[in-house]
Amino acid sequence: MRIYARVTCLMMTVVATGGWIALSVAADDAAEKTPPSESKPAEPEKPFGLSKRVPWTTSRVKGSPEPPPPYKLQREYPHLKFDQPIAMVPEPDSNRIFIFEVGGKLLTFEDDPDVSDSVAIFDMKWIDKSIGGSGWGLTLHPNYAENGYAYIFLNVTKRDGQESEHNYIYRIQLTKTNPPQFVRGSETLIVKWATAGHGGGDLAFGPDGYLYIGSGDGTSGSDVDNTGQDLSDFTGSILRIDVDHPSEGKEYSIPPDNPFLDVEGAIPEAWTNGHRQVWRMSFDRETGNLWVGEVGQDLWEMIHLIRRGGNYGWNARWGRANCTSRSSSIRTRKAVRSPADTFIAQRNGRSSTACTFIAITKRASSGDFVMRTNRSKTTSGCPTRRTKSRRLVMIMIANYIWLH
Repeated sequence: MRIYARVTCLMMTVVATGGWIALSVAADDAAEKTPPSESKPAEPEKPFGLSKRVPWTTSRVKGSPEPPPPYKLQREYPHLKFDQPIAMVPEPDSNRIFIFEVGGKLLTFEDDPDVSDSVAIFDMKWIDKSIGGSGWGLTLHPNYAENGYAYIFLNVTKRDGQESEHNYIYRIQLTKTNPPQFVRGSETLIVKWATAGHGGGDLAFGPDGYLYIGSGDGTSGSDVDNTGQDLSDFTGSILRIDVDHPSEGKEYSIPPDNPFLDVEGAIPEAWTNGHRQVWRMSFDRETGNLWVGEVGQDLWEMIHLIRRGGNYGWNARWGRANCTSRSSSIRTRKAVRSPADTFIAQRNGRSSTACTFIAITKRASSGDFVMRTNRSKTTSGCPTRRTKSRRLVMIMIANYIWLH
């Protein structure tokens, strides 16, 4: 007796009901030709499919679906629109917020979800109509309620018809009116320095009353001028100056405890060095610690806990990695500090910023910075700005991929 077998179709179907896997085979098997009289009658077709969607609650698969995010983003001021807002600062002893835009315009509005308009109170072109560039940072003097001083960080790429990139730190004065107004002619240049990319930059007053200014390595490449480990100029450093007691011929003086006063060839303004692109900085009010978000080179984005006289590595290293072509040839001034935390970003040929400061915390008595941590035994993480709103407030993400 001969046996014949012919498989006409084979298909595998994964049935996602309770995790069972079913294999169905459609075949025309002829183990032996059976007389027609012995064949079974065809069974009627059975219905298939689900009459309703049943939630699958018994899965033990990890990671999918993801749990809902802990926070939900919403527009706090749905009736307002801004053009690349880059800094948000609450005005002390009032219900107003300042917004500084990349285009160099300063706006103010009442901290109310129903507010429908903002007021432009300053534009960098009011200083000089020929200025072309960007606004990068804004901070208020600790005694702002009395003197009305605000300090702005400008990256100017064109002025008086000349294309030459410089960073400018200006002081402007605002009136005590509601809303505040820019006092025309009050602008005062505190300090400026040349740069050619990676300019910085942010600025903030510390609990000691001094003004801290973040700088970059001053190039658009991989620090081709080797300024990161060079203390002889303003690039690649965090600066610390006293704007309340100007010295002769300057609008500031040098704090007596700055760390490099006795280092030959070092600028007295330097507080730290070894920075590639200090983009955002903030002080923790509880501890007085200075935290800095810094733009990395190709892979690492950094958050630094800043210490007096610290060397943060660039361009001998960045993040937790050595720049192998330089680490052996460049002698750093002292042991390099590792970042308190390091981020990995996917670049697609461009870099993103190291750390974005997000304002999502509840009301505080005044604007301040608080720390967040994802480690059990260390205080590290991304600083967040606490605003004066009773609700979750505007997300301020200073994340500009065009900053190289």
